[in-house]
Amino acid sequence: AVINAIAGKKIAREGQNTKDICREVNRYDFTVGDVKYVVWEAPGLQDTSEDDSVVIKNLQDTLRNEDSHLNLVIYCTVMNRERFELSEVNAIQNLTKAFTSAFWSKAMFVLTYANRVLAPERCETDEEASSWFQSRVAEFEDVIERALIKSGVCSDDASQVPVIPAGYHTASRRIPNARD
Repeated sequence: AVINAIAGKKIAREGQNTKDICREVNRYDFTVGDVKYVVWEAPGLQDTSEDDSVVIKNLQDTLRNEDSHLNLVIYCTVMNRERFELSEVNAIQNLTKAFTSAFWSKAMFVLTYANRVLAPERCETDEEASSWFQSRVAEFEDVIERALIKSGVCSDDASQVPVIPAGYHTASRRIPNARD
């Protein structure tokens, strides 16, 4: 879980399969070094058994009741599939509608399972594989930017939202992004 990566220890439950682990908005308080964090986790929008509008309403209500404001939004999406799906575009539109386009000025997209994105066999060198991987990240950046613009975010703001590949399953914990 991204929360555990931020905390540097296991504080949130992690799924090992396709079963939803997070079923409600959860608050995690922890300290790393001298910095105190309050992290909110919400069920995945496009992949949960609950209606997206219910998840978003619960998140709005929780943040309002806790008198919280957001400093950073981490939107996780899976990189190891063929395309950015329509359901994710819809989730972006629903979040923009609920929180306004300013929501995305505090956001970053994390492409999970990036380490499982394998370069095609035609990439014979590490440099070719790295270049191919960077082009895949650029494809996600482009489609996410277009989805943000479609949801009402101005193009200058949409182009500033970071898209970061992440994930590991090997001891080296490296992905071929040249930015580890």
